[in-house]
Amino acid sequence: MHFAAACAQLHKCKGEVAMTPRERVLCALRHEKTDHTPIDLGSCNVSSININAYRNLLTKLGLEDGDIRIMEFASQLVKPREELLRELDIDTRGVFLSKPKVSKTVFNGENECTDVWGITYRRPIGGLYFDVAKSPLEKCETLEEVMDYQFPAIEDIANEEGCAQIAGEIRKNKEHAIVGSFGSSIFMRVQELRGYSQVFEDMLVDKDIVNYLMDKVLDIRIKLAGMLINAYSDVLDVVQIADDVAGQISSLVSLESYRELIKPRTQKLIEFIKKEANVKILYHCCGNVYNMIDDFVEAGVDILNPVQVSAAEMGDLKRLKRRFGSQICFWGGIDCQKLLPSASPEEVRRVAIQTKDILGENGGYVLSAAHNIQADVPAENILAMFLAAREK
Repeated sequence: MHFAAACAQLHKCKGEVAMTPRERVLCALRHEKTDHTPIDLGSCNVSSININAYRNLLTKLGLEDGDIRIMEFASQLVKPREELLRELDIDTRGVFLSKPKVSKTVFNGENECTDVWGITYRRPIGGLYFDVAKSPLEKCETLEEVMDYQFPAIEDIANEEGCAQIAGEIRKNKEHAIVGSFGSSIFMRVQELRGYSQVFEDMLVDKDIVNYLMDKVLDIRIKLAGMLINAYSDVLDVVQIADDVAGQISSLVSLESYRELIKPRTQKLIEFIKKEANVKILYHCCGNVYNMIDDFVEAGVDILNPVQVSAAEMGDLKRLKRRFGSQICFWGGIDCQKLLPSASPEEVRRVAIQTKDILGENGGYVLSAAHNIQADVPAENILAMFLAAREK
């Protein structure tokens, strides 16, 4: 039996009157009960799938994709084709700004490139992913040197070409919940520009540099957000933004530094988006963010992603739901570090059911992997995860 048919059979056996995918997601985001747990794959670059796992999944389902589109280059994430999303009964769809007409990315062989920001990425020979190898501002010693850097023009980052046609197609039926993305990180982009370790040093001894860079990046992010909203306006349900400020064990910065330097910019970006569009804000932040969730809520975040259950305090789902479940929605939560790549399909199914029962009690949960599905995740485990969302 095909996956979609198996889902339909589950609904039939329970005698449910099914919601539309969009109704299901919006109901969950209002913290209300749904007919079953909504699921997401590929609506944005924090819930997608690596090209290797994607190919394996297509093969498992007897599908093909002769024109694989890359959503995010560094992690080799794909935009899943519509036929796959329908086969998996996915409730969400993603919309994006278009790439610039002329790419400013310069390649040095197949394993190294420098993008429009001047950031160099490198992939080890035989590796899967590109990492930051060189930051354009890492050698600067003064604010004056940093200020000499030429930030990219908006048109060299993205444009709206073709977006109106996509929005028009969505507008015809509004079948799925629409997640919009525009390239939103502020702190992470500053780290890539300045160098990861150098930013932390600046935060202690040269805050003028950090403040300058974060304000410049924020200005660009607001312009891109405005472009996204102008292109998709009335079809958007959720807008995704991101900034990783935590690690596996704890936050990467002190709460004091976060509240002084990062939170105010995040809040300004969110305030702009919510002023311009009636949307929920999905905020992606990996790691153990337990002690920062109150601040996220104060900044205007509606949805927390990825709910990295392998990170310290994030694994106690009952505590997480009890403490924050009335204030914020959860999106993700299925471990992709050990569970999805290494467990049996039955174990994945068991954990996914347990997760949705806890985080999805009385709504407030969209099931997906806790970050993107990585290259080593078997297709059988992906199917087990999504089918579990349709079970009682």
